[in-house]
Amino acid sequence: MPTARAWSWTVGAVFLMWLFGFSLLVGAQDGITHPAEVRALRAIRSTLIDTNKNLSNWNRGDPCTSNWTGVLCFNTSQDDGYLHVRELQLLNMNLSGSLSPELGRLSHLQILDFMWNDISGSIPKEIGNITSLELLLLNGNHLTGPLPEEIGYLPNLDRIQIDQNNISGSIPSSFANLNKTKHFHMNNNSISGQIPPELARLPYLVHFLLDNNNLSGHLPPELSRMPNLTILQLDNNNFEGTTIPDSYGDMSKLLKLSLRNCNLQGPIPDLSRIPQLGYLDLSSNRLNGTIPTNQLSQNITTIDLSNNELTGSIPSNFSGLPILQELSLANNSLNGSIQSSLWQSKTLNATESLIVDLENNMLTDISGSADLPPNVTLWLKGNPVCTNSNLSLLQPCASRSDNVVRQSATNSTAACQPQSSEVQRIRGMFTGWLIPDSDIFGPYELLNFTLLDIYRDVSVTTSRSGISTGALIGIVLGGIAVAVTLSAVVTLLILRVRLRNYRVVSKRRQTSKASIKIDGVKSFTYTELAMATNNFNSSTQVGQGGYGKMLVYEFMPNGTLRDHLSAKSKEPMSFSMRLKIALGSAKGILYLHTEADPPIFHRDIKASNILLDSKFTAKVADFGLSRLAPVPDVEGAVPAHVSTVVKGTPGYLDPEYFLTHKLTDKSDVYSLGVVFLELLTGMQPISHGKNIVREVNVAYHSVESFPPSRLDESYLVVNFGPPTATLLVPDMTI
Repeated sequence: MPTARAWSWTVGAVFLMWLFGFSLLVGAQDGITHPAEVRALRAIRSTLIDTNKNLSNWNRGDPCTSNWTGVLCFNTSQDDGYLHVRELQLLNMNLSGSLSPELGRLSHLQILDFMWNDISGSIPKEIGNITSLELLLLNGNHLTGPLPEEIGYLPNLDRIQIDQNNISGSIPSSFANLNKTKHFHMNNNSISGQIPPELARLPYLVHFLLDNNNLSGHLPPELSRMPNLTILQLDNNNFEGTTIPDSYGDMSKLLKLSLRNCNLQGPIPDLSRIPQLGYLDLSSNRLNGTIPTNQLSQNITTIDLSNNELTGSIPSNFSGLPILQELSLANNSLNGSIQSSLWQSKTLNATESLIVDLENNMLTDISGSADLPPNVTLWLKGNPVCTNSNLSLLQPCASRSDNVVRQSATNSTAACQPQSSEVQRIRGMFTGWLIPDSDIFGPYELLNFTLLDIYRDVSVTTSRSGISTGALIGIVLGGIAVAVTLSAVVTLLILRVRLRNYRVVSKRRQTSKASIKIDGVKSFTYTELAMATNNFNSSTQVGQGGYGKMLVYEFMPNGTLRDHLSAKSKEPMSFSMRLKIALGSAKGILYLHTEADPPIFHRDIKASNILLDSKFTAKVADFGLSRLAPVPDVEGAVPAHVSTVVKGTPGYLDPEYFLTHKLTDKSDVYSLGVVFLELLTGMQPISHGKNIVREVNVAYHSVESFPPSRLDESYLVVNFGPPTATLLVPDMTI
């Protein structure tokens, strides 16, 4: 009868033989992306110039199973045994070169995304062969040539986004066949000719953006037949001698109508039949006649009719618009009185404002009280009303700055761990445009979602029933993983029992100390350190901390945050990069305060203690001054603070901690807030006797007294809250 040892050897041998055979099977099935699509991807790669080597893994393994950067795959319902490329997501990777006609061979592609690269050449007509295509995203490149007529025959296309290129020629009439398309984003190109009236057949078109092109001819009245159009944006074209069709007043779902600087003439049509209109810009044309007196939408926030040839008086119905924020009628020939009800009828809270620009007209007086409520700005320069002795000293008659004030408002959601499924979900929402359109913000574009690591963790999804080869492999591998996990659990349980007594003794020996255990952090032995440093040779020393030279850090090739905020930095950081660093730093502090066991108060948060790796991921460093957070006493109560001698860096110290010697988690949060101000302004916490927190506080409360003549291109207006809480900072590196 075989012994237990013999049985174990036998079972082990059988398992090894099975594992070897299984590995051969997996190896035989390694290339399971459809061969035609593999060849197409290699051809696509051959016409691209990859300066940053983002596509370096495109030359090894199978595209789908090896997770080539930007290649997302799935199983189709055809059950042909292959994986197929579903998405090609290569936005913002500094790619140049040209687009290969082989793109047309990705016959199951749904998303084609080359946004914000430096690709030149023309759009291949072969893209018209991808009948499954839903998103065509090529904006922000240097593409030239005409729009291929073949694109007009893509039956499932939801969005065509080619703005910010150099596309020329006319809009193909075949685009009228795009029955499922909701978004035409073709602005900022060199598209010429007439807008095809046939486009009125598009049943689901929501955004029609063709501003900043070379369009000519007349405005097709037929566009009013689009049943779902919400944004019509045709600014900066040349419809010379054209009037605005009266039928545009029938666009019942329109939210924004923008026809600025289009060389239009004639009267303004009646737009009172558009119930949800929120934004109207007909400025810088040659429109004449009077302003219609019909009541506009109660939802309108902006009316800009400046720089036209309008006559008559200001309609009284403008006083009855409850959420109006900007009314610009400057540089016309309007006459008569100004009804003070334009601003007196408003009830504005601290977050609302109204700007009324009536400069350079023929307005003679103000009917009613000339007193302006808070948050109302009125401009009257160049009107006879300003010669009235009672009004000559009013601010509205002063010279308004001709400079442009740039305002910045950012609403972003980001995550710090690109490997997580949550970031994959958010990325899918943005890159797939699955976020509902906003009535307030209108169309949006994705400028940057470059998280290269995300592609390395994208799993292949299955959309058909039954068990495919990939699924079977996954099940088998999962079984092996479960077996290994169970073995590990049993081993850990045994070790736990054996080490229980040791832990008890260890706790008794270390009653005055606490150990910190962080998963994933390697512990180096003395021998390893000696070998790595050539027996601690001084030539290998790269720095020294306040506690000596045995400090071991992960190598951070991009140095400290302070290095990149100084004037010596080679190139400025973009706002998105600053935001990423801010979020990463905040997550590091949050980990110390809530997840470390026991929690830690860092006590020296500053820009020079935030290190940046090769991808500018922020990591908090230097725990030389750190203190362990309070732990529960015998009754379970947790003290609110740690009493300690004040230590830290001037400029970052929490004033409350400095005065009371009571260290809390809020002390770190204050210091991190100072770092955020550094990120925003580029200034140091203390420089030439000025404290950054005080400077921000002063600017916060005194922005309204800032001379208008100073609001020029060298300043950036940053809104922290209501209009009175605005900070002007030098536009140095943002």
